[in-house]
Amino acid sequence: MAAVPSNNAFGAHAVSWNLSFPAGNLTAAEILAYAPHWLKSIDVIDRFICHGAHTRHIAAIINEFRRFPEDGIFKPNSTMIMMSYSMRRAGFFKWSVGSHLHFPREFARPDDDLDVTNFRTPRITHPKVLTTSTSQDLASNREYPPVDFKLLAKNIKKHPSGNDALDLARCVQYALQHPDEVWLFPTDFQRLIIHLGGAAPVTPAHFDRQAFARRNHIRFPVSKPALKQSPEDNSDTELKIKIERFDNSTTSGTMSRSATSKKRSADSLDNKETGNKRRSGRLVGKNINFAEDSEFDLLDKDSFASQSAPAAKKRKVSRARRSTNPAADDEDFIAGETEPDDDIADEDDGDLEEPLPPTGSVRGRKAAQKARAGIKSAFVPDRAPHELTPLHYQVPSSHSWLSGPPASSFGSAYADTMFTEHAPAYLQPPLLNPNRLIINEWNVKDFSERQYTEFKDMYASIYDYARFYGPSPFEPFRELHLVSDPYPQDVNDFAENIRWAKEQWEAYGSVWTELPEHLHQITAHRLHTGWISKEAIAFGHF
Repeated sequence: MAAVPSNNAFGAHAVSWNLSFPAGNLTAAEILAYAPHWLKSIDVIDRFICHGAHTRHIAAIINEFRRFPEDGIFKPNSTMIMMSYSMRRAGFFKWSVGSHLHFPREFARPDDDLDVTNFRTPRITHPKVLTTSTSQDLASNREYPPVDFKLLAKNIKKHPSGNDALDLARCVQYALQHPDEVWLFPTDFQRLIIHLGGAAPVTPAHFDRQAFARRNHIRFPVSKPALKQSPEDNSDTELKIKIERFDNSTTSGTMSRSATSKKRSADSLDNKETGNKRRSGRLVGKNINFAEDSEFDLLDKDSFASQSAPAAKKRKVSRARRSTNPAADDEDFIAGETEPDDDIADEDDGDLEEPLPPTGSVRGRKAAQKARAGIKSAFVPDRAPHELTPLHYQVPSSHSWLSGPPASSFGSAYADTMFTEHAPAYLQPPLLNPNRLIINEWNVKDFSERQYTEFKDMYASIYDYARFYGPSPFEPFRELHLVSDPYPQDVNDFAENIRWAKEQWEAYGSVWTELPEHLHQITAHRLHTGWISKEAIAFGHF
């Protein structure tokens, strides 16, 4: 049996990376909550990255559902190292999150594919290279035996629920509620699903891309790197030693230049090795062969050292090298395959996905804040009613079927008269969930069409009336009054609901979204009150 070390990164009871995958669908949250070591599977890595994951998304989900010693957190840096080691061992040399899509693809990963039936474990794709034939080494490449479903709940802070859960979360909670029953994972997975009434239906809200998008707002704290001591700040003792050395070298007339070479002097003073340490107290770097290390050499050692332990030396990271491309920032903390382990930062320097602001200019920060506020004010509405300037779009040729006969002068005049004499009937707006996924400057790029790079164009792409040829089928659900004006010829329910919502916003400041419940409520209200837009009247749809 492939043993899992007691001090591994996810806790002593986390199931092995060589536990076989079940037959069925698993959400990203279920994988990372109940079997986080599966993050070492190249199939899991491929699925997550193809579905829009960054290291901060994965780390955020792990921290949301799993408990760590001493309230520690699992950082994006650890996620990056874990994934890069697995991919490189599997033959994807110089792999990184940013370069993943440049490698040849073995399988297609459509967004709606949550099936893990044929996913492979590390023992299949990149087994450990054995140097001995001990039973422990041989066990590291064997299939891990099935485990009790109740064991999956170890170190769980909370169970995935709602759009983060499908069948595995139900099965684990059922096993906990019925301790006398024995159900083994993964062999009994399908049997237990049938026992619970069948598999849960997969909706777009369950997709990985939506799960990661729901964590876009999560940021990891930035720890300031330790300042490097300048030569002028040396202690008095070291200065005294150097002065005495200078005096001795100048007063001794019999010592030749070759006997007092700079290299020899430096070696004897600063880098003299005493046992396993230099005089400075820093551990001498070890020659480590990363090609032969175990599955848990770096990350499966206890990442949450006690507070009494001496602080680890931190690598100074240049802020100027930060990229403005979130995908490129995934590459900043990759541990090189020939680096000694004391050169790899034990603590993360912050969020790997977001560029850090420059630290040298207060004026620059104020300018950036002003620009961001201007962008936000242009697209995120205030709560008070105001006159909306909608985005106008020309009907493209691909929508020529929407074109209709021109409005008659009678219809247009009648519509103008009708709408100038009556204010819209007020309808109490629904309470909006404050935790709902909303579009902001941090995630606008994730939901806009890929060809746009300017904020204005990205927002316009998201709020385009024709973006989904109807309401959005998945989160984030747009505010209807921000959606661009429907084509005048289009008088279907969605177009009429948008026009009605714009009137409510202009008159009362009410916010309605394209949630199915909101759209049904608006349609019912329009039919009940006989509301009709002036566009529908102008084209004779009354």
